[in-house]
Amino acid sequence: MTGSEYRCREQELRAELVPPHELVEIAIERYARWTDADYTADAGARVLNEEAWTRACSEIEQELIELFRGGTLKGEDRDAGVHISAGSFYDWLGEPMPVWSKSGCAYEIFPDSQAEEAASKQRARRSVEALITTAPGRGDLPLDLGSPWRDDASAEMA
Repeated sequence: MTGSEYRCREQELRAELVPPHELVEIAIERYARWTDADYTADAGARVLNEEAWTRACSEIEQELIELFRGGTLKGEDRDAGVHISAGSFYDWLGEPMPVWSKSGCAYEIFPDSQAEEAASKQRARRSVEALITTAPGRGDLPLDLGSPWRDDASAEMA
């Protein structure tokens, strides 16, 4: 992808409106209100209990909604509830907006002056993605994976 394509993709993703419950998993990494009572011992390891996780997720979701209502986070209040701008959310976190390709695959950014090379690599990537998505699934393979290419005649002799 070229630098220009990257910037366009970044703007698309920044403008995306996301329900707060989908942002909770990202924001919970910064949650600092865990107490010792929130943990249980599991095979000698300290493990967060489910009740504490659920409580923290609810608290964070409400906090995100309050930040939207207070104007800190941008977004829209729709019939389905509050939706927060992904760009606004990442700005609030103080982290760069993650930019992924439309296919979700990794990519390389080329200067705009190398647009032909970028396009060539994109075509090659799309070809590989097409091969992967149309390749036979496990159900298409022979059941006897120990002797996958045995024909019916040799199977009868066994």
